[in-house]
Amino acid sequence: LINCILSNYKQLGEFKGFLAGIVYQFPARTYYRDSYWTVLPLMDLRPDLVRDQILTLCRGINARTGECPSAVKFNFRNYWGNHYDSPSFFAIMVYDYVAHTGDFSVLDEKAGGKTVLKAARLVMDRLSAETDETGLLVKGGKYNRRDWCDNVFRSGYVTYDEGLYARALYALSELLRGRDDAAADRYAAMFAKVKASINRLLWDEDKGWFVNYRDGEFTEDNLSVDTVVVPLFGLTDEGRAKRMLSAMERLLESRSNTEQQAGDFGVLSVWPFYKRLTDTVQKSTLPYYYHNGGDWPYLSAMYAYAKLMYGMDAEYPLTRWFEFNLARGNYTPVEFFSPVHPDGSLLQAWSGAGALALRHPSGDFFRKKLN
Repeated sequence: LINCILSNYKQLGEFKGFLAGIVYQFPARTYYRDSYWTVLPLMDLRPDLVRDQILTLCRGINARTGECPSAVKFNFRNYWGNHYDSPSFFAIMVYDYVAHTGDFSVLDEKAGGKTVLKAARLVMDRLSAETDETGLLVKGGKYNRRDWCDNVFRSGYVTYDEGLYARALYALSELLRGRDDAAADRYAAMFAKVKASINRLLWDEDKGWFVNYRDGEFTEDNLSVDTVVVPLFGLTDEGRAKRMLSAMERLLESRSNTEQQAGDFGVLSVWPFYKRLTDTVQKSTLPYYYHNGGDWPYLSAMYAYAKLMYGMDAEYPLTRWFEFNLARGNYTPVEFFSPVHPDGSLLQAWSGAGALALRHPSGDFFRKKLN
């Protein structure tokens, strides 16, 4: 897993960072979301490379508007702008790096005409303009697919985006404490409001999990593995976290889901499949494929880590995807896979994220404080 991650680190002049994988080299680019999950196991192993990654991403942020794209190309031009998860990932990466290394100096490092801390504030202020009176982000537009799940039109309140946004507000409030206490208090209050709204508006008590997304009168209430960001970042109480993870164990772990018909292959990204077919596009229009049921090893790893955090057995989501792919002749971590559809690319950087559970088996990584 570590070899997979390090193999994707590339340098060209001032561009120093992790490419997403071997099929993401033309144009060569580094993603905000991919690189966040990629660098987690490196915080205490190669913090120098994590620092490089932060500075490269910082250069991709518009110093005037705070706009944050999906990825930064090797020439520092943006690749697919204004994503709803990228700003949060930048702020969270900075926080995790400082918390685990103690290197506060990175906050004052300049890249692309602004300091890292200024860039974090810029992107979060820009993102916060997309909220409503609940404090939650409103992912607007009928065909908006500008986040990780880019083969599904998820609009309105998307639990995955809300969880990342809440964590980023917390991160920024902590990073500003002692530097600008008034701003720190403001972001802390925003965090508290968003956290409360997530639990009030997106939790389904009957089902026992946070819904995928809620758009006006329509709710996609399937269980999506990317909602694991809520328990991962401690955004709900222990009772709900364990209930949700138990539902994932029952429905997303393919070995225990008696309704799905693809066999024991790993962790389904959603169950049941998306009920409004017009919300899916390209590969995700097919069941068991891509965002509509395929296994994404990085998310399986984060689900496994959340289970570790709450004292549950994490072996299956941590290892089953690897065993299944070894049997099929895939000898490096795969981007995504399905038992009935073509696989994603091999040697995918963020698929090395399972190393986090092996390096931090106590489950305390995301509970680390700045001081």
